[in-house]
Amino acid sequence: MTSNSSTMVIQFGDGTSVTASDPVMAPIVETFVDGFHDTVAVEKMNYNRLGNTELLVSELSLGGGGFGGLYGEYDRDGAIQAIDLALRSGVNLIDTSPWYGQGRSEQLIGEAVRDIPRQAFYMADKVGRYELEPARMFDFRPERVRLSVEHSLQLLGLSRIDLLQVHDLEFCADLETIVSETLPALDELRQQGLVRYVGITDAGATSMGLLSPVDPPDWHPASEKLKQACREMKQLCKSRGFDLTRLALHYFLTRPGVTSHLMGVTSPEQVRQDLEMSREPISAEETVMLREVLDRFASLPAEIRHWEATSTDNYWEAINKAKGKNKLSV
Repeated sequence: MTSNSSTMVIQFGDGTSVTASDPVMAPIVETFVDGFHDTVAVEKMNYNRLGNTELLVSELSLGGGGFGGLYGEYDRDGAIQAIDLALRSGVNLIDTSPWYGQGRSEQLIGEAVRDIPRQAFYMADKVGRYELEPARMFDFRPERVRLSVEHSLQLLGLSRIDLLQVHDLEFCADLETIVSETLPALDELRQQGLVRYVGITDAGATSMGLLSPVDPPDWHPASEKLKQACREMKQLCKSRGFDLTRLALHYFLTRPGVTSHLMGVTSPEQVRQDLEMSREPISAEETVMLREVLDRFASLPAEIRHWEATSTDNYWEAINKAKGKNKLSV
């Protein structure tokens, strides 16, 4: 598999977070559409309740980052086919953001679902993160939230977003803004019927490419030491005939509290590979290999096992540099 994946763990405004219930087999879920779905494939899919919502979402879902070019260029027709195949196979959650290609992801998803029954999928979108330029990248004001949702609905060709999330709130200069302004704006949109549920999102399960066969994108915030350690783990697995991505997918699909694993796919082949890997339990030998990978990771120095605050520090450094240049030009 050459896709990049992440796990969606959503923290809600009241302090609760996404928790997984016992899997529910289709076609019990409300998204099942007779005549559209591949019934055999759907019956192989597990569904979990999403947080405090009434949504039963597939354990594999579609992440929209790849459709925005975050992991490189892709074939547009192939990406549309990937979305169609995933939904017909029982995947019922699509997650995207205005940030993913500055609307490119939303536009492609809108084209892909144009002729697909609306009942067949849940749409998750985000607000708060938008442009590439640091000074215009984040905006959590209520008026920007409303404009963002209107534009997203237009690009998606939909009348409602099922789950609207605040994107990367740690970049907000004052978190009180999120509590007193941003979240109330989301709730107002919910009351107006434009949004079904609201939440907050920020997590990465396979670490945005660190645990896939290809190197992570240039923008990845992990330290070079961590990237090198992951390369060594990938090479170790490969030398012994194991697929690290398969081990990572199995690990996160079996973690308590993880409701759905976002697939960063852009082709039908990647969808098929992820579906097949999710359905086939790992062997005893793979379990031993996974344990070794986890032990090797745990043995790394604590300070390089994460990139907490790295992205935010870089962001504010860029903002301060821009302010300094503006002062000099006055």
